[in-house]
Amino acid sequence: AVRNRKGAFELASNGTLFLDELESMPLPAQALLLRVLENGQFRPLGSSQSRQLKARIIAASNQPLDQLVSKGVFRQDLYYRLDRLTIQIPPLRARRSDIPLLIQHFIEKTGLSKFPQLSASLLDLYCRYDWPGNVRELKNEIERVMTFFGSCDILDTQHTRLSTDPGFSDSAPKSPLMIQPVLYTSHTSTPLEPAPPMAEERDKVILDLLRSHGRLTQQQLTRHLRCHTSSTRRSLRRLMTAGLVQRIETSANLRTSYFVLSERNPS
Repeated sequence: AVRNRKGAFELASNGTLFLDELESMPLPAQALLLRVLENGQFRPLGSSQSRQLKARIIAASNQPLDQLVSKGVFRQDLYYRLDRLTIQIPPLRARRSDIPLLIQHFIEKTGLSKFPQLSASLLDLYCRYDWPGNVRELKNEIERVMTFFGSCDILDTQHTRLSTDPGFSDSAPKSPLMIQPVLYTSHTSTPLEPAPPMAEERDKVILDLLRSHGRLTQQQLTRHLRCHTSSTRRSLRRLMTAGLVQRIETSANLRTSYFVLSERNPS
């Protein structure tokens, strides 16, 4: 090195250091991490002085660490040091009702001016697939389909490679949410029709909030809804396109604008 460079622990000072795929960390590196967590100090490469750790450590693993401990590939002392608070995230196959909402999110992220419609057969196929790669696999599948067939009006089962994949669960429940066709349109034309049930409920809550509070910003609505900012933004765009909500005191940023009920919106 020809100059001083900050390492991960120093860069995360007064913030959070996220360690992903912890199960792949080799044993020597586990010993070093344990020492930092135990002493709260680290020594930059090439330095003779230790520095105080001022970061919160969050670690993620796609394999149960307690099982890796029993196999001898993960240090037991490090496991207990990290196991202060554990959040278990179930695999995508255990929360199939999230799949239509994730599909909508990934399609909108493509940035196309017009989005194709998903047939009920294709949506049902996606909801029956077990997704061993979880959300990342679903994201890659949607990006592939949109790359090759995004100009189509309707996406159907012939547009996916999953029909020949053995990873299907024929016993997966088929709720109305799973087999409901979802129509994706551009933000400048007509609203999403039909919207997923959760989105419809969110739209109703926004209308009730504006009816009772008069005017609110996107940030205030998000705080009331306790959802992601992008979800609030999609609902507001849908309601504005439908003529139910209007933006006042506008700025270039939706978050700093106020929203009120449209004069055409019946109270």
